[in-house]
Amino acid sequence: MTFQEYLIGTCLSCKKCLYCGVELIKIAFTRISKPTLPLKQREYIQESITRFGYSLDITTTFKFSFCLACNSAFQRKKSNTNSKSSTPCKISLEFDSNRNSPEDDEPAQTRSNSIDLNESDDKDNDNIEISEKSDAEQVISFNLIIKPFTGPALPSKWMEIEVSSLDDILADIHLCVKKLTGNKNIMHPDYLVSFKSEKAVGAGTQLVDL
Repeated sequence: MTFQEYLIGTCLSCKKCLYCGVELIKIAFTRISKPTLPLKQREYIQESITRFGYSLDITTTFKFSFCLACNSAFQRKKSNTNSKSSTPCKISLEFDSNRNSPEDDEPAQTRSNSIDLNESDDKDNDNIEISEKSDAEQVISFNLIIKPFTGPALPSKWMEIEVSSLDDILADIHLCVKKLTGNKNIMHPDYLVSFKSEKAVGAGTQLVDL
């Protein structure tokens, strides 16, 4: 069998180019494969290696990239031994989109949305602290409420997501926003995400992946 070199600028799972702009991929996730990853995540990586004949060894440590969709699928390949915790917080989402919705050719108006995360936990932490280098998973349960600037709030939706890094939070929020607003053209750079403690007052802290 002839192996081919994996190109770091492409998605490991679907081979889409993440940086040239041709595939219209707006979010790329750089990850590290290592032998200590959960079994199902290592199997997911191995499936991609086998499918495309990459010259990568799952028993070694190497860097790779995912697009948004494949990264979300990868994060759901969890083992049942992950530790779980949740943190009470409020996440506010603001975005400025000039794109048209698929059903409407009129220019989209500037909208300001807020997302309330009301979580049930006895802890009183003020910040979400998630280390991408840690294998421990956290479960965040929240009531998602999106409030458009020019209309009433959309119906709330109770959600629960498993995360191990800030990337996971941003990716799941992005998917929720696209689904609940019905705007498939909204992109991650079109909005800012901030968070604060559930009981805190005033402006929140901007949540970004540096």
